[in-house]
Amino acid sequence: MEIKIEQLEKYHDSRQILQIPEFTFEKGLIHQLNGSNGAGKSTLFEILAQLDEAYTGRVLFDGQDIRTIRRDGTVVNQVFQKPVMLHRTVRENIFYPLRLKGVPDATLQEKLDFYLNYLPLGFLLDQKATKLSLGEAQKVSLIRGLMLATPILLLDEPFSAMDRPSREQGLDMIMAHQRAHHSTIIVISHREIEHDMMNQVILEGGTLQ
Repeated sequence: MEIKIEQLEKYHDSRQILQIPEFTFEKGLIHQLNGSNGAGKSTLFEILAQLDEAYTGRVLFDGQDIRTIRRDGTVVNQVFQKPVMLHRTVRENIFYPLRLKGVPDATLQEKLDFYLNYLPLGFLLDQKATKLSLGEAQKVSLIRGLMLATPILLLDEPFSAMDRPSREQGLDMIMAHQRAHHSTIIVISHREIEHDMMNQVILEGGTLQ
């Protein structure tokens, strides 16, 4: 899906956080969003994720105002920097959102195997997810988010607690997912994982460049 922003303004009290006259995230690409601390990246993500409607202007997904799109997790999904884990095993945490949609376990395991080819987690699958380190929890959360296969995926610092090999594996996994599903993906992440296949976008002074 194409994401188009028109005359977007966002304030916290009297302080302007975002002022984006017009910007388009092209559909079917991976966009890496960079910017200094306090630039408004997380605020923009909350708007795109339909978590914040206190703004003026419009955000369009394939031409439709996101305020009119159902918030049922079928169009846009966000993976947070600090994952929330259920008091269940890693496998059950990964399967849980799609089990709610009635997807059978055999299909879920087939989907999971695809992602485990890139970011191995086999030794963790039957452990309690609440006992994981932050880096391990980020891996679980990333796979869980990808498995939903929404047309738009927002990743907020998904690699911040991972070591370099895991970051590289995770990036390869995201690339493979995008090729398979043609999703529009926006990633907030460190510049050290830049890749030729990622479209670089800068947010500074509340404006996208």
